[in-house]
Amino acid sequence: MNSYVPFTIRIQTYEKGFSHRLLLSAFGGCGSQANCKIRYTYEESWVEPHVLTVKNPDPDFCVISDEIVPQGIKVTRALSLFKLYSKVGKINGLLYRIGKTIPLIKPKRPLQELFYLPDAIPGWLPIAYLSGRKLLRKYQFHLIYASIRPFGGALLAWMLSRHFGLPFIVDARDPISCKIGRNREPLSFGETFTWKYERKIIENCSKYMVTTKTTALAYKKTLPAFSYKFRVVYNGFDNVQDATFPSWPSSQFTIIYLGNFYPADLDPKPFFQALRALIDEDDEFKSNLVFLYVGQDTDWLTDISKRYNLQRIVKCVGRKKRDEAIAHVRMSDLFFVRTQLPTNISAKLFDGLAVNIPILSTHTHPEVENLIRCYAQDYSILYGESINQVKTSIKRHFYTKKPSPKTFNDKFIKDFSPDKLTAQLCVTFDDAIRHNTVTI
Repeated sequence: MNSYVPFTIRIQTYEKGFSHRLLLSAFGGCGSQANCKIRYTYEESWVEPHVLTVKNPDPDFCVISDEIVPQGIKVTRALSLFKLYSKVGKINGLLYRIGKTIPLIKPKRPLQELFYLPDAIPGWLPIAYLSGRKLLRKYQFHLIYASIRPFGGALLAWMLSRHFGLPFIVDARDPISCKIGRNREPLSFGETFTWKYERKIIENCSKYMVTTKTTALAYKKTLPAFSYKFRVVYNGFDNVQDATFPSWPSSQFTIIYLGNFYPADLDPKPFFQALRALIDEDDEFKSNLVFLYVGQDTDWLTDISKRYNLQRIVKCVGRKKRDEAIAHVRMSDLFFVRTQLPTNISAKLFDGLAVNIPILSTHTHPEVENLIRCYAQDYSILYGESINQVKTSIKRHFYTKKPSPKTFNDKFIKDFSPDKLTAQLCVTFDDAIRHNTVTI
């Protein structure tokens, strides 16, 4: 499950006497530290947000963050009219169970292909659109900024842009379609729709922002006519509140993983086979090794733990508030991160780099490698995830274990602070506003 806060923010900044008002429409993840968190701290500027958030999100897809909204910020909650994700998920679960019972019947995500258009949670869009129109009529805005996913937020921004003649920026972060993310042609109706929809959004937006240089290059090669629209702003690291450190034996060697393990995209078996091999070969690992999974408990994790008889060392602590998750990282001994796609950088990598903890990175591409080599004090970089490579890397870190709690990485936190990233965003805002070509 994700922790999301859909919102629309009105920002007013003044630069040398010229005022900008921005309507920010977003369904942004709190845990991912997405760069939709705006902190424009220039001396001649200030922030005046108005938050438009979902009133009743689909509980199977996301939860409303319990972070306290800063004092003085107005909040408007839009009603979600239907919960598509839950209903489709239940039906697909039934089809999956039928497929396991009757092997000849093996449906492959048929309902998502038909109904997840433009994404899995379109129920909030109608009321959000009406609320956005109301805000745009009430205030004089100069720019609409859509932070996604889900991708429906870009559709919302485009519709409002066309109605009011405003430019809009899309903060996509990661590639949406397989054409960019996986470097292959669409193979199904859903993939074809997503690619055409993504291209249409790119054609009509003022700027399209992503979080890696690799992603921007892939877009520019595929859509050279729109290469001037792509901008790169990395994810960052925001300060966390103090949290109680978890308690476990000092002899315990803890490998920690945060969030999605990507079992559908990256085979999880080699990593767990490596854990099994370590336990079988060395009694010290049998007594002290722990794999700590901070995220939602899922069937695949339970199944794979049973398959390799790892129930004693695989521990799932469930979803944690961000400050609690970082406290778990600081008490751990090895931060494990997997890169889902060759264009992506896991947002959780930034949480690992913010702490002086050894990092084990698998499926690593050059941009991820450069970040780790620049900021991590100790690391193992693997370009795949073979059993022997993983086993050798864990062994090395096991025998060079450092005391906990780990300290923060001040250099990384300074370079990737919200203030610095917001300044980069505002340059893009100014550019889009000054070169608006949208007409009603």
